Amino acid sequence: MNRVLETEVLVVGAGPSGLLTAALLAEAGVDAMLVDREQRPATRSYACGLHPGSLKLLARLGLLDELLAGGRRLDRVVFYSADQGREAEVSLGALPAEYPFVLVLPQHKLEALLASRLGTLGGRVLWHHRLSAMRAEPDRVLAEVDQLVGTATGSAVPRWHWVVGRTLEVSARFVVGADGHHSLVRQLMDIRHDHWAPAELYVAYEFTAAKALPDELAVVLTDHTKSVLWPLPGGRCRWSFQLTELDDLEFPDKDRQPFWSESPPVAQQTRERLQQRLRARAPWFPGEIPELDWAADIQFQNRLVRQYGRGRCWLVGDAAHQTAPGGIQSMNVGLLEAEDLAGRLGRILRGEGGMELLAEYDQNHRATWLRLLGARGALTASDTTPPWVKNHCGQMLSSLPASGPDLPLLLRQLGLNWT
Repeated sequence: MNRVLETEVLVVGAGPSGLLTAALLAEAGVDAMLVDREQRPATRSYACGLHPGSLKLLARLGLLDELLAGGRRLDRVVFYSADQGREAEVSLGALPAEYPFVLVLPQHKLEALLASRLGTLGGRVLWHHRLSAMRAEPDRVLAEVDQLVGTATGSAVPRWHWVVGRTLEVSARFVVGADGHHSLVRQLMDIRHDHWAPAELYVAYEFTAAKALPDELAVVLTDHTKSVLWPLPGGRCRWSFQLTELDDLEFPDKDRQPFWSESPPVAQQTRERLQQRLRARAPWFPGEIPELDWAADIQFQNRLVRQYGRGRCWLVGDAAHQTAPGGIQSMNVGLLEAEDLAGRLGRILRGEGGMELLAEYDQNHRATWLRLLGARGALTASDTTPPWVKNHCGQMLSSLPASGPDLPLLLRQLGLNWT
């Protein structure tokens, strides 16, 4: 161990929620240190969609113009059946929001902008560093952070490995776990999840569309599956198909890593499987598939932590929850959690409030997620609700790209009430 590094808040994980938490803390004058095991923000990633509420938050940080320049604006959500085609539509433009649309862009671009803003604000980022242990004290948390260094092994065909170069000791007033689904912060606190619905398995494909696509999110619903089409910048798109027990996995191995299109035989087989799925679920989709950018099997757990934290260690984003991908609610609500938690920590550190602010954070966001996961509240149809919407009422909540007060307004356009 070397000398102890001091910081007010240690943020673990440099995804969107962690970067935003650190940037908002730095903006408020809080000394924050961000650690992540990667070398820098990713240069290649999945696409993500930003809700109207997220756009308002990011605009406050001065990022909106650059986000708009690198993204694609979607103004509608259109629902389809597999056999009859277009069934229902909601207009994002009808929302009383400053930015009444969803913006789709590669997640690495969002992360790069947040990292740049954090640097401008003077925030500290330790790339290639990972949390390995932490111990709570009455007035602080003592954390061990490993610095990772690369080393090559083997002579004929060297292989690159990451090993621990040294271990730093960090003393922080608070720790924020923004380290994703497999959060070590959550594990070290021994915080468990409750699962509110069975896990959902999807296969996702990104590729260049053969024809121009309208600026709308397309959702195809059957009695047992959901398929989602996201138009992306640059003429590309992403299809995600929910799989049933009768469907074959695209990549049946246990290690379901994204397949980047490099092997022609595998790429051809994967492309043929995509065409089969499109013929079965979206026969209206135009054109052939020229070449895949990537494909992957992805499992989503409909789960929520039993508590967002305790004492001086708290969670944001995917470290705390996960849900089905249609409405991209986990990431976007995670950004709102980051804003809320950063604000509460800043008030405590300035002496403007006590630890009860963190108990309120836990109560408020667990209540939000219990509604989003269908554990509280009710989504009901009326006599005037279209029959197809009524038949698929249970699938609508997680299919809409909105959160906060915008979500019930979009549901109302479908003739549904959320109480």
